[in-house]
Amino acid sequence: MRALVFDFPNDPEALRQDTEFMCGPKYLVCPVTAVGVTSWRVYLPENKGGWYDFYTSLRASEAGGDRNLVSAPYERIPLYVPAGAILFSGPDMQYSSEKPLTELRIDVYAGRDGSFCLYEDEGTNYDYERGFCSFIPLAYDNTARTLTLGERTGSFPEMVAEKQLRIILHTPDGTLREATARYVGDALSVKF
Repeated sequence: MRALVFDFPNDPEALRQDTEFMCGPKYLVCPVTAVGVTSWRVYLPENKGGWYDFYTSLRASEAGGDRNLVSAPYERIPLYVPAGAILFSGPDMQYSSEKPLTELRIDVYAGRDGSFCLYEDEGTNYDYERGFCSFIPLAYDNTARTLTLGERTGSFPEMVAEKQLRIILHTPDGTLREATARYVGDALSVKF
């Protein structure tokens, strides 16, 4: 969790924001700080490729640098994702070792190139300190509309070597494009 100044140091309006913050580099959180409101004014910082509304997958801004009045019902805080973001989710689990991680959903937000490195370890001990972990680099090429998963490096005893992937490309026009793939640790490219 960090102030916008860390991610947008050259955007004067972002520097003036006293409630909005980034959660990691991929989520812009816009807290509602008044009681009884159903809409809220948010500032979307300057960002090449723009911003997407996390809940609707619609593009909220083409390049950022603008302030918008958005829906802010009691049960949902305004949340945005920058173009180029690569987000992961898996099955619902109550604790890290409840079940093997065999399926992953990857959400890619078009509009600019993006990258991410997926890190995994057993999640139940400190063996990662001895190198028992794995890394999978990912890169999204916006011009080619291609997501590339690099070769996995590292391993750990309980690692699931094969993963079923559901990849969703969020496009600026609001269209969702979906692909499935099987990842076994070798480099893999998915073109949309």
